[in-house]
Amino acid sequence: MVNNHIKNPTKFNIYENDDDNLCPFYHKIGACRHGERCTKTHNKPIISKCLLFPHMFFYSSYKSELDKKRHYEFFYDQVYKVLIQYGHIEYLYILNNLGDHLFGNVYVLYEHYDSAYYAYESLKNRYFAGKILKIEYTPLLSFDDSICKKYQHQYQRCKHGDYCNFMHIKKLTNHIKRTTLRENKKIKYKIYQSLDYISDFKKKQKKKENLKKTVKKDDDDNDLLNNISYMFINKSNIDRKKVIQKWNISKMLKKEINID
Repeated sequence: MVNNHIKNPTKFNIYENDDDNLCPFYHKIGACRHGERCTKTHNKPIISKCLLFPHMFFYSSYKSELDKKRHYEFFYDQVYKVLIQYGHIEYLYILNNLGDHLFGNVYVLYEHYDSAYYAYESLKNRYFAGKILKIEYTPLLSFDDSICKKYQHQYQRCKHGDYCNFMHIKKLTNHIKRTTLRENKKIKYKIYQSLDYISDFKKKQKKKENLKKTVKKDDDDNDLLNNISYMFINKSNIDRKKVIQKWNISKMLKKEINID
């Protein structure tokens, strides 16, 4: 069952507490280099579209750049295939930072709150690469203020290097764009269904039930319903006219019998 606050989280307070002394780095990035020792408040959300997997990406011990690239592509492909099952993914970012609070972090931003909720509930305490997965809700709803602009737009040049406190996102390779992202667009969401889709589906079901109720008034109308279902399944206009004629003849015969 989906909690009520997921349907419309804007009507609820999605944070644990209200405090003006907020940590700006935690609010922008979802992680702080001081951790629990930070003097400012880390206001953790109860529900969010964005999930953080701390230190999930493990750097390989391969020496050649080609092997490191293949390792990254394999990791991205495996993680994307699992997370896409819960709903539409807007962004999946793997960080290239070397700081303790950002090292190997993986961020996924879903389109809907309920998809992030399903992913959180089903993936927590599961194992990945021999380690228990850690999952957190983050206050991020966009990455505009989280990404290091110099690293992204100036050929990965940042004066702070890989120990920068802003996100250094690993670039998507051509292999990921061609295979992982294109192929998984066709995947149907196995576990997740958006609330909008569910509501539309229920409306269609109600319309069908109302149509059946109007048609099923008496026994004669039941015959009509069967004939209609027969008419509109891979039948031509001529076949439909024949069915209608047979139905009219049967109605006339029944009336004559009743008159006699």
